[in-house]
Amino acid sequence: MTMLTTPLLMALALLWTGVATATGEPDCAKRVFGQYCLGGDASALELTPVEGAEGRFTDAAGNPDTQLDIAAGRITAVERRVEPGGWREYDVWKKRLERLYRSGLNVSTFPRYAASRSSQLNAIRSGRGSARTDWPQTGWLLSLIWREPEAIHLRYELDEPGNQPLSVDDL
Repeated sequence: MTMLTTPLLMALALLWTGVATATGEPDCAKRVFGQYCLGGDASALELTPVEGAEGRFTDAAGNPDTQLDIAAGRITAVERRVEPGGWREYDVWKKRLERLYRSGLNVSTFPRYAASRSSQLNAIRSGRGSARTDWPQTGWLLSLIWREPEAIHLRYELDEPGNQPLSVDDL
């Protein structure tokens, strides 16, 4: 290396580390929906527990259709409900995500008899099936889920074993 490139490389390295620490969230695996830091500290958020779902909360200052999973004071998952639902919307979202993350893994769960799209739709409507595509990334997982007729869900989740949900009493 020459004397000219060494200071430039050092400046770029400092800038890079400064960007990571400027957010104050060095444990941030992924910025989600421009608002939440997957793996980051949840203590600054105004959390409201979701009734009947241990460890799941909504942020009073955020989108009411967005739910957060919190474990040990960290955001372990962020899920947003997007309307409308349907095969067409599921396919549109899937194509958008494939442009960003390439092909996903189909991990849909349907009864054996549900081989056609119409029978899979009936299984979703009756609560016996769901369409799901996962995009595993380093340190986190993105899932596109259609489990209710009216909406599709986008879920970002830390890819760490042992994420135990936080109860309301732990806040």
